Amino acid sequence: MKTLFTSLFKLNLIIWILLLSNTIFAQIESSGFGGLWSDGATWIGGNPPGPADDVIINGPVNLNINTSCNNITINGSGLFQNYSSASRTLTISGNITNYGTIQNNVYNLTLEIHGDIINEGTWQNYGTSLIGISNQNITSTTSFDGTNFTSLKATGYTYANSSLRFNNSIVDFNDDSLYMNVGNDSIFIQGSYTQDISIIANSAPWQVYCHLSGGAYFNDVVIESDDAVLDGTVEYLTFFHVIGNARVEGILQTGASNSNTANIFGNMINNGTISDNVYNTYLYITGDITQNGVWNNYHTYLDGDTDQNLLFTHSFEGEYLTNSNIDGKVISNSSLTFYSTIIDFNYDTLRFAAGADSLKFYGQYFQECVIIKDGA
Repeated sequence: MKTLFTSLFKLNLIIWILLLSNTIFAQIESSGFGGLWSDGATWIGGNPPGPADDVIINGPVNLNINTSCNNITINGSGLFQNYSSASRTLTISGNITNYGTIQNNVYNLTLEIHGDIINEGTWQNYGTSLIGISNQNITSTTSFDGTNFTSLKATGYTYANSSLRFNNSIVDFNDDSLYMNVGNDSIFIQGSYTQDISIIANSAPWQVYCHLSGGAYFNDVVIESDDAVLDGTVEYLTFFHVIGNARVEGILQTGASNSNTANIFGNMINNGTISDNVYNTYLYITGDITQNGVWNNYHTYLDGDTDQNLLFTHSFEGEYLTNSNIDGKVISNSSLTFYSTIIDFNYDTLRFAAGADSLKFYGQYFQECVIIKDGA
C-alpha cells in the first residue's frame, strides 16, 4: 500500500511539474485579427502573454500596458505598436525577431531587450535599448529607423553579425563597444548622430567600412581596425580616434559647430577629401601618409615615435603641417608639392629616398628642417 501511495505521489508530482513547465514555457500566438495585448481575444487560446511566455505576432497587436515577455517574433503579417492612448514599454527577457513592422502609434513604443536581435522587417519605433547582462547579437538585413538605439549594458558585449544600417536614429552606446564579427563589415548611418561608442573589427580581414550621409556625424567615437574605410561625409565632434590605418574614400571633416581633433594611430591614406567645415579640422597621425586626393584642412601633425613615410601623388594644401615626431625621421618616397602651407619641422629631418627628386612650394614657408637626399 505504501509503495502504491509512493508511486501515485511521484506520478502526480511529475504531472504537476510538466503542467508547471508548460505554463512557464508557453508559446502565445496572436490571431491574424490582432487587438490589445491585455485582451484574451487577441490571442489564440484566450490567454494574454505573461513575463515568461514566448510571443508570436501575426496581426496588428497594440501594447496597452507596460509589461514583459520572454522571446517575441513579429511575423511578416505582424504589426506591433503601442496603443494610441499612451506611450508603452515592452521588456523582452529573451530574443526579438522581426519580419513584420515595429512602430509608434501616436505616442511612443519602447523596447528593452536582454537577448539577441534579428531584424528583417520594418523597425521604426521610438526607443530600442540593449539591457542584457550577457553578450547580445544583432543580425539585420534591413535598416533601423527608430528614433533611439541605445546600449545600457552593465556587463557583456554587443556583436554585429551583419552590416548595420541606421536611418535618422540616435545611436548612443554610453561608452560601450560594438564588435563587428563578419570581417569585411559595414555600418551605414543616414542622418542624426552616433556617439560614445567603440566600433571594433572582430574578424579577419579586420576591416570596418563606415559610410555617413544626410548630415550624420560621430561624437566621441573610436574605430579599432586594421583598415578603417571612411566614406560618404564623415563629420566628427569632440574627438574621433582610429586605432589602426584610416583610408578616406569620401570626405573627412570636423562638424560644423566647432573645431575638433581626429587622432589616427596608424597610417593615413587619402583617396578622397580631408577638409575644414566652417571651423578647423585638426589631425594627429602616428603612421605614414599617402596623399592621393584633396587635403586642405587647417592643421596636420606628424605625431609618431618612429620613422614616418610620405607618398604624394597630389599636392598638399592644408594651412599647417607640423612635425611633432620627437624620435623618428620623416622620409619622402615621392616628390612633394605644397600650396599655401606653413611647414614647421621643429629642427627634425626630412629625408628624400632614392627616386624622390623634388620639393615644391607655392606660397607660405618651410622652417626648422634638415633636408637630406639619399643616393640613387
